[in-house]
Amino acid sequence: VIIIIIIIIIIIIIIIIIIIIIIIIIIIIIIIIIIIIIIIIIIIIIIYMYLNQNKQIRRNSLSKLYPQTLFLSTQPESCARQLTQPVLQHQVETFCQYEKSLLLHSRPLQNL
Repeated sequence: VIIIIIIIIIIIIIIIIIIIIIIIIIIIIIIIIIIIIIIIIIIIIIIYMYLNQNKQIRRNSLSKLYPQTLFLSTQPESCARQLTQPVLQHQVETFCQYEKSLLLHSRPLQNL
C-alpha cells in the first residue's frame, strides 16, 4: 500500500512538472509573439516615415523643376493660381495632378 501511495505521489509530481513546463512554453511563445508584433510595428513606422520623406523630396524636386509657377497646396482645384511667366500647359497639369494626389493621400500639407 505504501509503494502504491509513493507511485501515485511521483506520478502527481511528474504531472505538475509537465504542467509547469507547458505553462512556461506558452509564456515564452506569447513573449515571442509580442516581440514580433513590436518589430513589425517599428518596421511599418520606419517605412511610413521613409515614404513621407520621399514624397517631400519629390515635391521639392518638382518645385525646382517648375519654379515659375506658384502652386497652392491647400486648394488643389486652383493649384496653378498665378503664373509669373509663361509655362507649358502640360507642365502645369502634371504638377497639379501631383499636388492633388499628394493631398488625397497625405495629411494636410504645411507651408512648403
